[in-house]
Amino acid sequence: MRTSKFVRTLSALLMLFAILLPAAPAGAQVVNDDQDQVSAANVGGPIINPPYTNPGVPSIDVQDCTGSQQLTNVGLSRYFATVRSTSGLDITNAVGCLVPISSTGLVLPAPFNTAGQSAGPVTMSNGDFESQANDGTPPACVPAVNDGHANDLASPPVQTVPVVAPPIAIPGLPAPGTALWYMVITAAGFQPAVIPLVADATTPPCTIDAQVPPVNVNAGRVCLISIGTVNLVPLSAPAGRGTIAGSIFGSNGSPLDGATVAVIDASGLTHTRISGTRCDGSPVGGAVPTGFYCVEDSTGDKPTTPAATPPNGGPLPSPFGFVDDGLGPRLARPRSPW
Repeated sequence: MRTSKFVRTLSALLMLFAILLPAAPAGAQVVNDDQDQVSAANVGGPIINPPYTNPGVPSIDVQDCTGSQQLTNVGLSRYFATVRSTSGLDITNAVGCLVPISSTGLVLPAPFNTAGQSAGPVTMSNGDFESQANDGTPPACVPAVNDGHANDLASPPVQTVPVVAPPIAIPGLPAPGTALWYMVITAAGFQPAVIPLVADATTPPCTIDAQVPPVNVNAGRVCLISIGTVNLVPLSAPAGRGTIAGSIFGSNGSPLDGATVAVIDASGLTHTRISGTRCDGSPVGGAVPTGFYCVEDSTGDKPTTPAATPPNGGPLPSPFGFVDDGLGPRLARPRSPW
C-alpha cells in the first residue's frame, strides 16, 4: 500500500519535533522564577520564599525501595531541601541544621512527649539528593533523577515525632499546631532562613502504626520528607566596599545567638555585632537561633556619641552606636604576589 505524500510529510515533522523538544527527566521539576531562568531539577515540594513562615505542603515518600521494614525505623524521618538564590542561581555552600525548640531550653512535658525525640541540632549534608529524597514506588522502584547539582540538603534519619504541638492548649507552652522543629539554613553571602517543619513519620503515606492487621506495609520504614526549594535572599555588596556576614555555631553544632562579634575594617574602625541580628542590628527573630551577624555600615561603632534617629524612619541605632547606612566597611585590598 502506497503512503500518501501528506502522511509522509506529517510523519517527518513529528519525528523532527521529537528530536528538537527536550525531555523532562522523571522526578524533575521545572521552576519558573521572577527572572524567567531555566532551573535545574530539585527535590519535591513547593517553592519557599521569605519570610518562610508558611512553607506549604511538603512532598513525602516512603523509603520502600532502598530500605527494609525494621522496628528501629519506627518514627524516623529524613528531611530534604533544595537551596537556591532568589536570583535563580544554585547555592552549593549552604549549611543546614534541624533544630528543635527544646534546644532553646524549653522543657516540653506530656502530652507533647518529646522525650523520645532525637537530640538537636541535627546537621544536614550537602549534595545531589533527588534520588534519595524519592526512591521510587514498588514494584518498579524508579527513583527520581539526580540533576548533577550539589545544591540539596539532606538530614540523616531523625526522630521528630511530634513535629508540631498536639491540639491541646496548655498555658505557658507552645500553642496547638506550633512547630517544635525548624530547619535553619545559612549560606555565605545570603540572609538566613528559618523554616518550620510541618510533617513527620506520622504524616501519610508514612505511618508508625504497625498493630492493626494486616500490618501496614509502610510501617517500620524511614519517611522521606522534601520541604521544597528554599530561595535565599543575597546580601548587598556596595561598590568598592563590601558586606561581612556569617553565622556563629556553638560547640554542639547549633546556631548560637547572643555571641559578641567584633570586626575591624581596613580603616581601623570597629564594627561590633551580636549574633542573631540582621544587618541593621534588629533581631532575626524566630523560635530557634540562627547565629547570624552582618556588617554593612561604613562608620563603625560610636558608643560615646549620641545616636540620632535615622532619617525616613529607618531602623533605630544599635547599642554600639552604629547606623546601618548600607555603604559597607572598607575592606583591605589583596596584596599582589609579585
